[in-house]
Amino acid sequence: MTLVVIGAGRVGGSLAKAAERAGLACRLVRRNDGWDALDADAGHPIVVATRNDDLDSVLARVPQRRLVDLVFTQNGMLRPWLAANGLSDNTRGLLFFAVPARGDDLTPGGTSPFCGLHAEAVVAMFDVLGIPSVAVTDKVFATVELEKLVWNSAFGLL
Repeated sequence: MTLVVIGAGRVGGSLAKAAERAGLACRLVRRNDGWDALDADAGHPIVVATRNDDLDSVLARVPQRRLVDLVFTQNGMLRPWLAANGLSDNTRGLLFFAVPARGDDLTPGGTSPFCGLHAEAVVAMFDVLGIPSVAVTDKVFATVELEKLVWNSAFGLL
């Protein structure tokens, strides 16, 4: 089992660091290197840990056969963007952990829900990393997604 993460920022970097500490193989895809990790056979999750405004450039670099493997972990309402790009059925996750600065360890802050094709596989990998997570139905995910959006919006105003 290899964790493939696109994005080497706070979240992606902390996932790679946690994987190394746990003895889990991890391929970190950065803006300018590591994209060969996507040459592997389809059917294995690729965690997308980038900012929302980087999603178009990520999508442009992912081989067509691997699009189904993308696991989107961005906050916010991605549904219109996913629909516009034919990715409405992709796996989604809401991350409930904090990474104060690039290079810091992540601190779990709740259970991260995932839904979709690769939800169980991502939950299994996160379990190895010590990150509480759970596979949920689309309906449960939508409820948590809305709650987190409201919370992020209110917190951002403060």
